[in-house]
Amino acid sequence: MKIRITNKKSGGAGHYVGRPSPLGNPFVLKHEGERERVIGQYRDWLKTRLEARDEAVRAELNSLYRELVSRGELELTCWCAPRRCHAEVIAEFLAEAASGRGHQVEIVIGG
Repeated sequence: MKIRITNKKSGGAGHYVGRPSPLGNPFVLKHEGERERVIGQYRDWLKTRLEARDEAVRAELNSLYRELVSRGELELTCWCAPRRCHAEVIAEFLAEAASGRGHQVEIVIGG
């Protein structure tokens, strides 16, 4: 299985996970030096939303997971790729869920 993370501006046409989607990162990156901190904040936010049983977040993740498993591939599109971004957190979450069910998932940035 494969999850690709692509850039919307460069023609990425997968599932959009930027703002204002249910999985969009609510934390604003003001300058490049904040990238890792903002990604960490997003990771914490996603965990909190899942623990709170946020229906929109859960529904979107479930939909993405079902597509990954049924098609064997999934494309997530945002504005950052190939730079690190919150889409990688989403991909890691989905890959972990799939590996817990015996699937191997490769995460590819770009392409």
